[in-house]
Amino acid sequence: MEKQWILHDILKKFRLPGPATLPAPYGNGLVNRSYVFSCRTSGRDERFLLQEINTCVFREPVRVIDNILMISRHIENRRNRKDSRERNGYLIPELVQAADGNYYIQDDKNRYWRIYRFVEHSRVLNEITHPDQAFEAAAMFGKFLRELAGLDPQLIHVTIPGFHDLSLRFAQLEQALKRDPSGRKTSCRKETEKAMACRNLEKEFISLVHEGRLTLRITHNDTKINNVLLDEHTGRGLCVIDLDTVMPSTVLSDFGDMMRTFVPSASEEEADTGKIMFRLPVFESMAGGFLSECGKLLTSAEKEYLVFGGKIMTLMQAIRFLTDYLNGDIYYTTERPGQNLQRARNQLKVLELFTEQEQVMQNLIRSML
Repeated sequence: MEKQWILHDILKKFRLPGPATLPAPYGNGLVNRSYVFSCRTSGRDERFLLQEINTCVFREPVRVIDNILMISRHIENRRNRKDSRERNGYLIPELVQAADGNYYIQDDKNRYWRIYRFVEHSRVLNEITHPDQAFEAAAMFGKFLRELAGLDPQLIHVTIPGFHDLSLRFAQLEQALKRDPSGRKTSCRKETEKAMACRNLEKEFISLVHEGRLTLRITHNDTKINNVLLDEHTGRGLCVIDLDTVMPSTVLSDFGDMMRTFVPSASEEEADTGKIMFRLPVFESMAGGFLSECGKLLTSAEKEYLVFGGKIMTLMQAIRFLTDYLNGDIYYTTERPGQNLQRARNQLKVLELFTEQEQVMQNLIRSML
């Protein structure tokens, strides 16, 4: 953990409204390290969030910041053209400018740091326990998609190449099977066969993209419940966070990852696949919230393939866990032997449930349009 006095020196390179307290570790994020601190200004304490950008994941951090600034300015310009009621609220957190005019600093160890204004009276959920939570979170992601619809996706940098490329993930799995660096191929033969039996989904997805049936949009690409801030008093959606994966993609990425993480009754860490159930009320609320904000924006093809997006994203995550298991657990953090294989089994079970309930979900979505 970074020494507090070193972090305090980093704060001096930003344009803060007053003297800052020593930063303290905050949250349990798996990618970027975060610290909270406050500044005394106008007779009150204002909190901020200091973050170190993980350059192992985001190899061009300046491009990450450029993306966030571009979408921030676009949203601000849109809201300035609306009435005062529409301008209220956040949607995304605000970056603080550094003394040199940038919105980040690079320290003497080649690390990149940024500061966000803290969104007060907010809370983060790590799991959905009520359908209303799914509605609120999905509505925020739908609003995010709608607010950015007028910004050219070609202007946004790709921060993680191939992030949601299913063909690339299959190729990586095949390479891991061929190399078998940890001698684990035999122990996951059943899971490998299940994943490879889904190549038809890859072919269908490639066909959709090549035929141009899916519009290229600016999407969040990591639409888990803990990437939305909810009002701690009312439970209403406040703010979309974790914007580092914002990239050009299709709506299938955002709706699909919500399906994958919202709808199952257990997280991807659940080792007992018998405990994983399909929660129809959560799906209905999730779809309703999302479409309430961006349903009019989407094309008929996008609406038709939303559920397909859930299958694609779940299969992709299963393949990623399985590939990492074969490679010796070099990407995802593990706490016990075989954890990545268990995660892969979990996601394959979720995919089975989605396939069984596909028509039910399709009918629900059509009833909302």
